[in-house]
Amino acid sequence: MKALLLCLFCFNQFDYIQMSHFRGGIIMWEPTESRNEVRITFRVSWRRDFSSKTQCDASTKDIHNLIGSGTGNMKCLGGCGSTEYIGTMQFYCTDFSEDENWTSGENTLTYTFPESSDQWYQFGFEGNAWIGAIIDRQGGTWILRTTASLVKRNDTGKINSSPKSVMQPIVRLQLGCNHTIAIPVSDPDNDDIRCRWAISNQNECGGICYSFSRAEMHERECTVSYSATQVGWYGVAVQIEDFNSTGSMEALSSVPLQFLVVVFSSNTTCFSKPTFVEPTRVDGSCIGIPFNTTYFEPIISNSGSQSVSIREIQTASPQGMVKSELDVYANRAWYVNISWTPDTGQAGPHIFCYTALDSNGANSESICIRLLVGVSPPEIVEVQPVGDLFPNHSRWTIKFDKQKLGISVTGKCVGLEPHTHDKQYDKSARTLTLGLALVTKDDSG
Repeated sequence: MKALLLCLFCFNQFDYIQMSHFRGGIIMWEPTESRNEVRITFRVSWRRDFSSKTQCDASTKDIHNLIGSGTGNMKCLGGCGSTEYIGTMQFYCTDFSEDENWTSGENTLTYTFPESSDQWYQFGFEGNAWIGAIIDRQGGTWILRTTASLVKRNDTGKINSSPKSVMQPIVRLQLGCNHTIAIPVSDPDNDDIRCRWAISNQNECGGICYSFSRAEMHERECTVSYSATQVGWYGVAVQIEDFNSTGSMEALSSVPLQFLVVVFSSNTTCFSKPTFVEPTRVDGSCIGIPFNTTYFEPIISNSGSQSVSIREIQTASPQGMVKSELDVYANRAWYVNISWTPDTGQAGPHIFCYTALDSNGANSESICIRLLVGVSPPEIVEVQPVGDLFPNHSRWTIKFDKQKLGISVTGKCVGLEPHTHDKQYDKSARTLTLGLALVTKDDSG
């Protein structure tokens, strides 16, 4: 096969970030039933106060109008002849941060590529400028370059779909600590997914190709290891690729993911950072959401100490998801409620991520879960024992109609968890889920 062608907390030392506007993004795609037609889904982030066209708040999300006029266009970068224009980069706001001064959102463009000799195409988004403070920046330009093949695969008989991912625009790392950044990935074709650094001579990374060069990429796990030794800003440019087997060395497609890392200094220990507590979902959970239902979840975070508060619970959300205002839950704990009523056009898997940010500028580990729209979650079919029980009884068996446990292995959901779709979390009740000693699966159905 042809080779791939390829504000912030107002700390004084970071005030200069206000002089720029791009905060990264990702461009993914999938084929339609029509020849050479694809749906291109992009997610992009901007400085929130860059202009009125990148401003977003709760009312902007409620109105659900396109924003970002004048921020640029998606273009064909290869395989289209003289035709370049694909569509505007206007987007629907899905998330914003007042503390870190960013706006994120997504949109989907439908485009028919012209016939070409090999049916390989490249498309993307380029412009200027990244923030001037990026360490080892080679100019301010950005480019997000996606590579796609519209030839039917030999193994599946279908045209490939690209991997999917989502990332918050800024990852905060504490100076003097060892960190692992996990890149959440999934693939509609259940392909083998790998991540690599974007390559300068393939024009995949603009001015940030060498900014995060001291970090180590673990390609098969899609994780990045980094020992934070220098305060400052870094640009991170990654290509996410899918392969039809673990032994294959020829990528089926290539998707760009770019974001910012900031290393900050703190007097606290490396382990004094926010954490998430029950009933907040754990990383890798898979939740089925049937059509015509609303998904409700609380997200609860504890601060690292009594003197520290949670300032924001940041999210990277699908379109239409609603997040409540941050509120106090208990001593050292804050929470938000999440609700989402997906429409039929959102059928399939969605990655939803959340991170807690505290008053010291430290953030929690990012938690990413998979929401499967159009899939029914498990239902309880039997509970044992029932009736009168001794006060010291502590063991129950609950049978579900399908596997309950939801974990993710290289982006694949292998089981589902129940979700609450009829009642929002009430902080005064303190009850949402029941911990049990034993869970079994009913294999009869």
